[in-house]
Amino acid sequence: MTVIAFDGQVLAGDRKSVFGGTPMRTRKVFRVVAPNGRIALVGYSGSGPFVAAHLAWLRGGERPTFTHPDFKWSVLMIDDARNVWWRGDTADYWERQSCRRFAIGSGSDYALGAMAHGADAVAAVRIASKLDIQCGMGVDVVRF
Repeated sequence: MTVIAFDGQVLAGDRKSVFGGTPMRTRKVFRVVAPNGRIALVGYSGSGPFVAAHLAWLRGGERPTFTHPDFKWSVLMIDDARNVWWRGDTADYWERQSCRRFAIGSGSDYALGAMAHGADAVAAVRIASKLDIQCGMGVDVVRF
């Protein structure tokens, strides 16, 4: 239901969200400043309330707890040293990725394939949105 892609420089995400069967636009990628002043780029696959709670945690609030077995979510975070981190409903910790390009969401395979053939993150999200009906409605971008 999402495609978030990082190409080593830019984090891009589609805007499509579905609520009650109705597609609508939403923002899924953010530039976050932590209480210690560090900056991160963050992209989300999951529900709106999860995104809001997780962003509040990264900005110094309480850690969110989402434990419902049917609730699926994934977070892609790029720290200010350009390290790629992933966290998801199956792992209750940040897992560092060894690659410079990474993608999450239902369109991630399409985005990774596009980037492997030279597309930047924005083009990768556009390509994935053409191939995965769960993605689309434009692209948002954040960078350092």
